[in-house]
Amino acid sequence: MNEQQVGVPVPFRRREPLAPYTTFRIGGPADWLLLPDSARGFVAAVRWAIDQDLPLTILGGGSNVLVADAGVDGAVIVTTAMRRVEISGAEVRAEAGVGMSDLCEFCAERGLAGLQNFHGMPGSLGGAVFMNARCYERSIGDVVRCVHGVDRAGHEVTFEAAACEFAYKRSRFQAGGVWVAEVDLRMEAGADRGHLREAMSDFQRRREAMGQFLFPNAGCIFKNDYRTGTPSGKIIESCGLKGTRIGDAEVFSRHANFIINRGAASACDVLALIRAMEQAVRDRTGLELEREIQLLGRWGEVSEVQPGG
Repeated sequence: MNEQQVGVPVPFRRREPLAPYTTFRIGGPADWLLLPDSARGFVAAVRWAIDQDLPLTILGGGSNVLVADAGVDGAVIVTTAMRRVEISGAEVRAEAGVGMSDLCEFCAERGLAGLQNFHGMPGSLGGAVFMNARCYERSIGDVVRCVHGVDRAGHEVTFEAAACEFAYKRSRFQAGGVWVAEVDLRMEAGADRGHLREAMSDFQRRREAMGQFLFPNAGCIFKNDYRTGTPSGKIIESCGLKGTRIGDAEVFSRHANFIINRGAASACDVLALIRAMEQAVRDRTGLELEREIQLLGRWGEVSEVQPGG
């Protein structure tokens, strides 16, 4: 069955497992997996899903998400083939699927500063905008000029940065109803390329030093609450949770705000561990952790498995 036979405007797969498309390497199948390779194809794919009355999920680089073992209903659009980047002076227009490290390097080679803090961050530009990703005291919203997307009526829309409602790890796009296709960034031209490369290497070394790439993981599970003055990872560590394990999901010994997949972790293992972490922090400190990770797909009842060390 090809695209023309079912009217799908882009390459697609049926009942495709999503684990390979996530940094956790966890997740059941998508009913429809759509694979546009351009912003135009993305718009067409969104409109097709709307016309078919299908629930719609967008997946970029696959970080910051936990896909249910049962999979995801409807259409899942994976944007990683959407990698076009254009430059006009100090302004950059990039499609949502371009990887953040690739975009950092592309800009640095042209003397454009503003993204170096994001080098080594897994995930795509679209995902970074959706989350208003923050790396080493800089948020992606700091350099966004405007965002181009598609709304739930299939109309192409553009939001200036002020209308994106950026806040700490928040944006208007988390409320749903608008899907990001392209992003315009306002960079700083004329930067020293050597200095930019040195800064990017430093941020990459910091990530490697905390073991971010040793095991499959989704990045930070919880947001930091700056009212407490203590990062969530330190709060979790103070509760003695490093190394806590359910199945093959484990609180990482080198960064307590990471859960790693030891090899065969299920989404249910991870979610049960997240809940156990939340309860332990609540019981021992009275604090409520706020999740950063996004849950995608069909979730039934997850049993309250007792964690082991």
